[in-house]
Amino acid sequence: MMQKTGKKPLKLGQDPIAGEPGKGKPTTVRLGDDLTEKIQAMANERGMTFSAVIRVAAETYLEREDFGVALGEVEASIASTLNASRRDTAKVAEDVQLLVAILDQFIRFSMMTTPEVIDKEGAVALGSRRYSGFIAELHKAFHTRSKKAMLSQTLEGIGREE
Repeated sequence: MMQKTGKKPLKLGQDPIAGEPGKGKPTTVRLGDDLTEKIQAMANERGMTFSAVIRVAAETYLEREDFGVALGEVEASIASTLNASRRDTAKVAEDVQLLVAILDQFIRFSMMTTPEVIDKEGAVALGSRRYSGFIAELHKAFHTRSKKAMLSQTLEGIGREE
C-alpha cells in the first residue's frame, strides 16, 4: 500500500527509489571492486538498480551531515545557556553573601544593643552571650549540609574575633 507523498505516481517498471529511468545527470564514480560488488549485491537483494543504491547512500550521507550541523548549533545554544546560568548563579551567590553579612550585622545589633541600663557591661555581656548562642544554634541547624556548615563556621569565626 503506497502512501501519498505529493510526488507523481509511479509508472509500471519504474524503480520507486531511483525515480524515472533516464532522469538525473549521469555522473562517473570510481569505486573499488569490493565496494562495487557489495553495492550490486545489495541492489539485487532489494530489487533496486545500482544507481538507486548509490543515490540513497548519498542522500542518507548528506542528511546525516545536515543533522550534524544542526546538532552542532543546538550544542552551541546549550553551551551559551549554561554559561549564562553560571554567571547568574555567581551573581546569586554574591547576593546571598551580602544578605548573610546584613543578617549578621542585624543580629549583632539586635542582640548587643539594649535599652539604656545602669549596667552597660552586663548588657554587652548578655548581648555577646546571645550572639554566641545564636551562632551555636545556626551551626547545629546546618551542620549536615557542607555549604551551610562552612557558612556557620565562618560566622563562628567572626563571633570569636569579637
